[in-house]
Amino acid sequence: MLRGKNVVVNLGERSVIQCIDVDVAPGEIVGLVGPNGAGKSTLLKVLAGLVEPTSGEITLTGRRLSDIRPELRAQQISYFAQTHVVHWPLSVASLVRLGRFPHRGEADHTAMTDALIKTEVEHLRDRTVTELSGGELARVLLARALAVDARYLLADEPIAGLDPYFQLQFMTLFRELADSGTGVLLVLHDLSLAARYCDRVTLINAGRVAAQGTPRQVLTEDLLRQVFRVEMTGNVDASPPLIVPKSRV
Repeated sequence: MLRGKNVVVNLGERSVIQCIDVDVAPGEIVGLVGPNGAGKSTLLKVLAGLVEPTSGEITLTGRRLSDIRPELRAQQISYFAQTHVVHWPLSVASLVRLGRFPHRGEADHTAMTDALIKTEVEHLRDRTVTELSGGELARVLLARALAVDARYLLADEPIAGLDPYFQLQFMTLFRELADSGTGVLLVLHDLSLAARYCDRVTLINAGRVAAQGTPRQVLTEDLLRQVFRVEMTGNVDASPPLIVPKSRV
């Protein structure tokens, strides 16, 4: 299990995360939801080992993350960033192949090709990434994250900016990864998709956990009103679940 316990993050004099407990196990999807600025992205970076917590402990399979060599950590945890920026005019295939760097050449071609197919960008493999649309680049960067073939995938707003087809395609892909044994932790703003695909949800507000549990336990009218300051309409128990904002409080 990848776990953060009593995590605190201060950036300068600003407290971003205040004593949060969160975890994800192999075989499940955990959604991190909450308002803008709640601390979700920072928490994801802490769990990926990209930001050092001010206090608290991050463990991977019972070992402190800071005690694990970076190259071994990179084999176990794959990170998909919120900002999709590539500064070098690499080919799509070359960029996705970078996901194999932690493994030093093991099964590179097979893993890269499989990732290109899963994200439906194989036809772009010879294109230069700086010439891609925003949605195409997002799919290529997810392919790079998938090529790592890590035990845990941490993705920050992976469906933002995608059209409805690829939103569903990505969420279905995350479900398949979890069902095959990968632990998936996602920052999401679409509450309907969080309810539909996540096994558990952690609701964060102002750097603290407001609620944790199944989508039915967490995505309630009362909690969403308190945290998002919005009246919601819909039904988390519908098939598929539907949760949409109705009015500001």
